[in-house]
Amino acid sequence: MPEKQTIKILPDTHRNRNVVTFSFDYNADLIGLIKEMEGIQWSKTMKKWYLPEDNFDLHRFFEKFKGKAYVDYLALKQENRMKPRPNPA
Repeated sequence: MPEKQTIKILPDTHRNRNVVTFSFDYNADLIGLIKEMEGIQWSKTMKKWYLPEDNFDLHRFFEKFKGKAYVDYLALKQENRMKPRPNPA
């Protein structure tokens, strides 16, 4: 059984916008699935697929790649811990 590829999800900034990037070794099947996602774009400068942060749905991403690739979202979890949270008043 071939080993599943890992897709690493990372928070980033591209053209002064907060984005979520997707890094993985070249795989035509995964690229085909990525291209099906609404709003996804390829960045020539970053050499990664990306999506504006506001358009990213982690649950939907997991569902799309379930059984096809491992999804490493540790960097997103760490980033969310560092963001300031509103103070309830």
